[in-house]
Amino acid sequence: VSERLGAVDTSGIERLPSGREWWLG
Repeated sequence: VSERLGAVDTSGIERLPSGREWWLG
């Protein structure tokens, strides 16, 4: 899941529930 999050971490970084999954991507 961290793979897809890494693509939207710069756009949907605020929508992510936990802020420890987007930085993994």
